[in-house]
Amino acid sequence: MSALTLKIAVLSLVWLLLAACGETTPGQRGAQGQDPRASASAEATGAGIAGRIEDLETRVRALERRVTQLSRLRGLPTGNAALPQEGDRPPAAQTARQSPALAARQAQEVVKKSVGGGQVVDFTKAPEGKIFPEYGSRNMIVKTWAGLALTSASNEPVNLVFSDFSLEERIEVIVSLRTGFWTEQQIRLLNDDRLVLAVTLSNYDLKFGDHVKKRSTTGWNRGEEPNQLRIVIENNNTWLYVNKRFFGVQEIEAAQVNRLEINGIKRDQDFVYAVSVRPLS
Repeated sequence: MSALTLKIAVLSLVWLLLAACGETTPGQRGAQGQDPRASASAEATGAGIAGRIEDLETRVRALERRVTQLSRLRGLPTGNAALPQEGDRPPAAQTARQSPALAARQAQEVVKKSVGGGQVVDFTKAPEGKIFPEYGSRNMIVKTWAGLALTSASNEPVNLVFSDFSLEERIEVIVSLRTGFWTEQQIRLLNDDRLVLAVTLSNYDLKFGDHVKKRSTTGWNRGEEPNQLRIVIENNNTWLYVNKRFFGVQEIEAAQVNRLEINGIKRDQDFVYAVSVRPLS
């Protein structure tokens, strides 16, 4: 309810009150003083006016409470603070008038954050059509059935690279993605240029070191559903989970990584929704 609406409601109640009660003239007041019946009628009228004034005050208080409730729900000022006027620009309009560079920086802050020396990137928070050259050339954000995701922007597969972190000993890596045909796409963890481990999607086989299983037996979601690959590194051992189902464990030479690659992402077939590389809690 706006301040104008509140004023109209109060004035309407006052007008109705005055119209119902009227105003006595001096002659009427003199007649009432001489006629006991007129005096009694005046007293009754006065009591009626008092009752209506009390009712008016109750309604005004109720209106004030309602305005305060609506203001809080909409994030507007309450109490004696001025309500937004007709010419005021709402926050959404202010955001729309921001410069493209500022909007891009704010979107980047939402998408990417550093966690304990690790890195978390959520592409579902990025605007459609945005590109991320820092993660690999020729990529773009597109809408999918499961939400916004990063894919190749050309007819050639793109390799995505994440390297804004450096972790060792106890690490957790989570990649949320959806794939079409498996054509040797890989999730690789490296320490500089030295390969630490790789997960390979090859035809109908999922490969993790010397562990090889058919996709149909791993719990992999087919169709439009995204999948989660979770890799845990601890004490020079690494475990792989597919959609929270254990896949296998293998030993690695060094538990230190500073680079994650997701290779072979094809346009309109393979999509990356989110990447997380962080210390194991």
